[in-house]
Amino acid sequence: MKKPETIQKWVDEERPGAVAEAVAKTALDGGYGLVASIAWAIGDGPVVAATSAGKNGYDQAIERALIEGFFGELERLRADSRVSPTLVGHCISSFDVLFLWRRAIVLGIAPPSWWPVHAAPWKADDLQDTMLMWCGPKGGFISQDRLARILGLKGKGDIDGSKVAALWEAGRYEDVRIYNADDVECCRRIWCRLTGEEAPDDESEGIVLATQEAEDEVMQAVVAKKGLAKDGQGRVIPSFLLGVTSTGRAA
Repeated sequence: MKKPETIQKWVDEERPGAVAEAVAKTALDGGYGLVASIAWAIGDGPVVAATSAGKNGYDQAIERALIEGFFGELERLRADSRVSPTLVGHCISSFDVLFLWRRAIVLGIAPPSWWPVHAAPWKADDLQDTMLMWCGPKGGFISQDRLARILGLKGKGDIDGSKVAALWEAGRYEDVRIYNADDVECCRRIWCRLTGEEAPDDESEGIVLATQEAEDEVMQAVVAKKGLAKDGQGRVIPSFLLGVTSTGRAA
């Protein structure tokens, strides 16, 4: 086989898989990966979710605005409650918090000064990782889907994290947004079971876009002080449920 034919054969048969593998390798790397979606909820308030997709797919300006808007929401919450929020998530200490911090640095965004990028697992006022709460800080791993099913809760359904990159590449951005929001709702119910907090009566009423109207609605949960934890001095600590969905790119 001649060399040009060999190259074309590789392009036709091997290149798609090689590109997909390269993208997958960067998806969890905050230096090269991208924030596909951020979803969050305060206490038992509604889940707010958005993606970094524009009309032509991923848009860095939208990713930057999404991260800045998210940090701004946290700072407003901190100002209203006069205490730093407790971030809650599954594997949040090893992925979400660090990945967002890295993306912020890469994009030239200043993270909140209190952002718990190096928080110790036992400092529950900074963050509460449901994976560590179940497995303990010395090791072990359990997926959120498996833990949810052990606790008799609804799992992930047809979409899991391994399918996000393919959905993103296919332009199914709304599916990615809904997947991330469902993850936050599931994590909230796991956290409530692990802490003895009362879960919302019904699953979050729909999934709203990260708009000003949504932010105003979310902040009502802070005023009502529903589903919020307290620190050792009895101060209310807003429980800020966080979910980050990432995708990769060929580095």
